[in-house]
Amino acid sequence: MQFYVVDPLFPEWPSAPVEAKPFANVQRILSTMWVPFPRSMDPSQMDAFIAESCPSFVLRSDLAIIGLHPSSARVVLQTPDILDDIAQRVEHAPLYIVYHIDGRTEIKHARGPQIPDLESRSALDKIRDRDIAAVVRRPGTELPKHPKIHYRGPNGDHYRAFLRPALGVRSMEELDRISFWLAPLLSNKNNFLVDHWSMISIAYHVGQYSARERWTSAPICVQSVRSYDEGVDALSRRIEGTFGRVDSATGAILISVNSSGRLLRDCLLPAMREVGFRNPDLVTVAVAATSSNSPLPDVEALTILDSDFAPQDPAKCEACKVPDAILIPIPYDTYLLSLSAHIQSTAIGIRHVKDSSEMVREYHGIGAFKTHVTHTDGRHHAYFVDLLPILQQATFRKRAAEKLRAWQGQGIDLIIRPSHAAARDLAAIVAQELEIRKVVECDEKLHSIRPDDARDILRAHRICIVDDVIISGSRLLGYRNSVNRYRRRRNHNDCELYCFIGVARTASWKALVGISDMFLHDGDDQRLQYVECLFLPNWNAQDCRWCAEQRLLDKLPTAIQNFPFVRDRLDILRQRNGLTQDLFPKWPSDDGHSDEYWKLTSGSIFGDVQGADLAVSVASGIQGMRGKRRQRDGTWLPSELDDVFRSPIAKVLDPEVFAAMRYYEPVLKASILRATRSHDIMAPGNEAELLAQFQMVVKDEDYWGLSWELVIAMAMDQLPRSVRYMIPRCMPDLGPLVAAVLDST
Repeated sequence: MQFYVVDPLFPEWPSAPVEAKPFANVQRILSTMWVPFPRSMDPSQMDAFIAESCPSFVLRSDLAIIGLHPSSARVVLQTPDILDDIAQRVEHAPLYIVYHIDGRTEIKHARGPQIPDLESRSALDKIRDRDIAAVVRRPGTELPKHPKIHYRGPNGDHYRAFLRPALGVRSMEELDRISFWLAPLLSNKNNFLVDHWSMISIAYHVGQYSARERWTSAPICVQSVRSYDEGVDALSRRIEGTFGRVDSATGAILISVNSSGRLLRDCLLPAMREVGFRNPDLVTVAVAATSSNSPLPDVEALTILDSDFAPQDPAKCEACKVPDAILIPIPYDTYLLSLSAHIQSTAIGIRHVKDSSEMVREYHGIGAFKTHVTHTDGRHHAYFVDLLPILQQATFRKRAAEKLRAWQGQGIDLIIRPSHAAARDLAAIVAQELEIRKVVECDEKLHSIRPDDARDILRAHRICIVDDVIISGSRLLGYRNSVNRYRRRRNHNDCELYCFIGVARTASWKALVGISDMFLHDGDDQRLQYVECLFLPNWNAQDCRWCAEQRLLDKLPTAIQNFPFVRDRLDILRQRNGLTQDLFPKWPSDDGHSDEYWKLTSGSIFGDVQGADLAVSVASGIQGMRGKRRQRDGTWLPSELDDVFRSPIAKVLDPEVFAAMRYYEPVLKASILRATRSHDIMAPGNEAELLAQFQMVVKDEDYWGLSWELVIAMAMDQLPRSVRYMIPRCMPDLGPLVAAVLDST
């Protein structure tokens, strides 16, 4: 089951779902949306928030669940219109609310179809696990697993991955979110012992949360352990001094991560018992726990971690046996790293670009690939694949026929497709190969469907959805959910759904596998087929490097914008139909900047291609390094670059390789810079090496035409700003432009 956690106060919440175990006995719930509404939000604005901040494919989930703090729940339950409005926004999918009743957490059906067995403790545990994980498993909070790095915890054990939950709680609303789940477990408790100073704020807040709802009335008292080697006697004296006169029923222990359990067993529990707290009144709760067998199984945890977070005996640690392994200590007093960062350099090789370069080479020169494309509906793609010219190629038609051969004789009744031309022409190929007479054109919500087509959808036993390109899979999810809902509301069983795609251009193999899983199949009976595959970054206008360049030029002073170079460049960047040529500017120079400057000579691993074809080939090769790579045996190799920077391992392209050696042609350097984020190039510790490599580049007259690309890279924090002082020396007339751009960022 795909589980979307929507964070109302984090506008860039990750839209990618996490995989979760299905709810008990509910096989058709393939995607679930969970929205934990903050106490500070006006309940009447809930539906507006959902509509404005959730992508369409999240809104089309099979199940919507809303988490309500007590104050919000009282308003919502007394105002039925609020739930009616929310039900409208989630397209009348089953709607449930999670709230508190008499100090207990309950899940209750609110609107839409009712799901058997959902109102259960098991379902609540799964929701709680995913919600807490979304808060505490963030970059910086979660220290990730890495083949060459592992961690020595404050307790002396070794860990492949390490979690510091309290460091992920960064606002009062997130304290509320943690307390929503903790308070029912700790009702009537007001004396808290925590296992680390970072947990003090959580303990105080959960006490205040309970007091606000009158689940406890006594003053809140909190004490923390000083260190892992603090003795029971010393700790018990400090507890007694803090809590005063002890009522055994009021004590609780709150810990961050229950892994080995030694601190709890040898220090926390004995110290609490020493001052008068006794079982069964003494409650122990962990924010997180490892999935290994805990020595204290009665400790309830809000979220369960996988085995990578389990402690390893230092004497038997397998990670220590890896050649050149690095062990990073994590001191108890700070929970920071004794090693600030490790830089893992990697180079783009033929194994990364082989598949993408072959596809680009096959369809180059026909306008199939573009950069910086803006659709009429406002959607923007930094890298764009147009299926229409590809459809005319004999190679594509041959490969499509080979893919469709597996479905001949399956008895597919009709095809559903979007209205645009590429999907129309691809659907015609599918219909001809499979001898399907009926093709229905409609949007993914079926709003534009005609009555005759609607009857055919109800009669069909097998339906094939045809689309030109998939990126996130949101349109396919919309079709799948809409068809199933349409049939269910008219008392028809779900039909078998197939999907045929021209080009799968997802961000990674993992994303493509996840989209394929939306179409259930058994064994080798694949229900989703695609003709060509190309991994590309799904970058909108915010991430597009050409959009960034345009924004930089648009905010320059008028005097600088009147430079002919700037005027010409803005005219090119303001084109909405994308760039196939002129991706990089003709920088003025003494030799007039030859038109051949941005040409690639033959023999490159990216293919003998030019312009946007080359840029897409480079971007696809780099994108393949960001995702895990699937091997022939089905196992996955770890990524060599990261979509976001994940401390403490900085994964960067080796500057000696891409800046000065292997990819020596200017157009390759420019294409690499445009296809990378800042953390792909620059990391703490490699600035000096980057500077040295690009000093050599700027000094070479053959690379003076690359100067503008270096300016853009500095503005995007891909290169050290000190490179700026070398560029005016080789281009003195444009020194004011360089200064204006860099001073504005």
